[in-house]
Amino acid sequence: HDHKFDPIQQIEFYEMFALFNNIPERGKGFKYVNSPPFITAPTTEQQARLAELDGQLSQAHEAFSRLEDEVPAAQARWEDALGASEEIDWVLSDQLLAHHAFDGDIAGVHAGQRVGATLEGGLPRFVPGRQGVAASFDGQRFIDAGRSPNLDYVDEFSLSAWLYPTAETGVIVSRASGGDQGEVGWGLYLEEGKVRLSMSTRVLDDGVAAETVATLPLNEWHHVLVTYDGTMAPGGMRFYFDGRPVEFTPLLDLVGNRLPQSQPLRIGASGSSKPNFQGNIDDVRIYGAVLTPEEATVVATAESISEIAELAPDRRTAAQAEKLRL
Repeated sequence: HDHKFDPIQQIEFYEMFALFNNIPERGKGFKYVNSPPFITAPTTEQQARLAELDGQLSQAHEAFSRLEDEVPAAQARWEDALGASEEIDWVLSDQLLAHHAFDGDIAGVHAGQRVGATLEGGLPRFVPGRQGVAASFDGQRFIDAGRSPNLDYVDEFSLSAWLYPTAETGVIVSRASGGDQGEVGWGLYLEEGKVRLSMSTRVLDDGVAAETVATLPLNEWHHVLVTYDGTMAPGGMRFYFDGRPVEFTPLLDLVGNRLPQSQPLRIGASGSSKPNFQGNIDDVRIYGAVLTPEEATVVATAESISEIAELAPDRRTAAQAEKLRL
């Protein structure tokens, strides 16, 4: 009940409580960026520009729609022409920040420039991969691939690799170190067979992390892709096995600081006490964008364009057909 000298009435208290109880606010302020929830509030000029872009987008959709009927015949002619050419293939290269193909070499290409890499903990070993040749890891050796790319909580990115694990736990790729506060930085891991993406400044109370519900089978090749949309929340992650989305479980949702960038990019290990990877890794890719579900199927399709074109249309998988179409 209300009291005579209460500054507010009980109904006002509960009205205020109801308001904030229905706002997706985390109760924790971020030090380096605005704290969610965010309000979309374009200026008058921005609204005009958005309307202009919407009009251009609508015109582009109409133009593409008019061409849809011509695509099958044009694609058939193009596929016939491939038979007389050398084997060709293509990969997604837009926003490709880092790529280590491991075709007999541990060096990579970062932001379009070839970069060297060093092998730690042993001698290089290459084995037949899912695409050409793969790097082999024995739980000791790992690759130091330099100090790029820089990824943070507010960045969009996608991590992609072909994996042949022989142990259920190990680091796939990371820029992280250990310390009193647990592992600091970002990394993609196998944890008892589950694929986990973790970004943390303090492992228990400052970071975001999630892992798959399903486990990755041992002693088999599978493609793994994880995307993150920069929203500083595990809900912004997506996990794919062999181009198909899989369910995941949020583990940590408490961002407050920036990620450190002092550690090198390591493939097969991190700078902490986490176990190194055991098995084979092929075609590691880091994109500075969120790959779409269609693009996820393409990066998980190992067959080349020429190999797919040789298959009769009714013998192609949906992923192969999508790669050929794109």
